Amino acid sequence: MRTGEKTPSTDRSSQWIFYYDGDCGLCGWLVKWLGRMDFARGVDWVPFQSLQTLPEGLSRDDLDQAAYLDVGAGKLLPGFYAFRRLTLKIAFLWPLAPIFWFPGVPAPGVLVYRWVAQNRYRLSRCAAPGGEAEQHGRSVPRPRDDS
Repeated sequence: MRTGEKTPSTDRSSQWIFYYDGDCGLCGWLVKWLGRMDFARGVDWVPFQSLQTLPEGLSRDDLDQAAYLDVGAGKLLPGFYAFRRLTLKIAFLWPLAPIFWFPGVPAPGVLVYRWVAQNRYRLSRCAAPGGEAEQHGRSVPRPRDDS
């Protein structure tokens, strides 16, 4: 798994870039797991906080609201649609593709993704970066790295 890359790969023919919140324990755990399942190494996993230059058309606020998948040719897929496209790239996720691509699934999928994204710090038991615990000098619990 490749994470923490500052500048995305220049060979973009088959390489996708997945931008995620590197401060989120849930996001980090999921990306770590997906990276291990990406046997073909077709995706670069990049925490948006490490970027020196943002992808064209995206702001830090956009990247803070949702993960994005850059599939090349200027096409950036947000949130649910990013994960849906990953079901086609990562062989381990292929069994989920019929569910993600079934007509009618995107509407509830987007709502579920949005709820998880808005509650990701609570779900991973981490304080939001710059949140109240960090501002008052208290230690902020971080998820365990079980590698």
